[in-house]
Amino acid sequence: MSVLNLLSDWTCYSVAPIALLTEEAFGNINAERLVVVFLGANVMATACEPFILSRLGLRRTVLFGALLLMVGSITKSGGMPPVIQATLTKGQGEWRVYLGFFLVGLSQPLYQCTPALLSASWFPEAERTLATGVALNANQIGIGFAFIFGTALVANSDDIPRYFGLLSLLSTLTFLGTLIQFDDAPPTPPSATARVMRGTLEVNLPSVRTIFDSVRNFGTSVHSGDSSKRRNGSADKEAKSRPGNDGRHSHRRSRRSNRV
Repeated sequence: MSVLNLLSDWTCYSVAPIALLTEEAFGNINAERLVVVFLGANVMATACEPFILSRLGLRRTVLFGALLLMVGSITKSGGMPPVIQATLTKGQGEWRVYLGFFLVGLSQPLYQCTPALLSASWFPEAERTLATGVALNANQIGIGFAFIFGTALVANSDDIPRYFGLLSLLSTLTFLGTLIQFDDAPPTPPSATARVMRGTLEVNLPSVRTIFDSVRNFGTSVHSGDSSKRRNGSADKEAKSRPGNDGRHSHRRSRRSNRV
């Protein structure tokens, strides 16, 4: 999971240190727009992640994210050296780069938002904080790799397809490792809570009818509140008019008492 987080943020910022070379290689490719596409897809997938996790479980959710990461990286690079030669022609490969970033952005929340469940299922209570921190902080290492290897491996625009191809190869190896080794929980649970959870998460989502009834009840309550405010306003006006009459009556009573 840490490697997946590292590779996803490495991909997100892979064009940041080589933005000018990327525009030179692909023409209409805008480095800032690529990051926006990535983060937009990330927001969409983050909203769906709890539902996906509750349906698929930890293993299949992370595996699905690793698959999207691999497909997005291969799409972005146009190949996977040395198996498939990475070739991107200027003026013809822009859509693949944008689509690849979009797919990688979709993949990230599927393994970036699950370290807490991984720690609860695989580690005893004393080690969960460390395990969660390692998985989450791998993102920052990926950003650092983007700037270190981007400047070290890309000297001109012709090096960019090979650089993207390296990310495709690493993503493919990570997907295969996840497929072979990653599981929901260990055979022997490390704690009582891990025995209960075992890589699962229950999310109770409201039905469409429940949401509709809540909105309708909210509208009814707002309408009732406005009506009560209007009634209270009318009552206040009547109450304000009465003290004047009471004042005149009290003034008359006081004059009568003085005469007596």
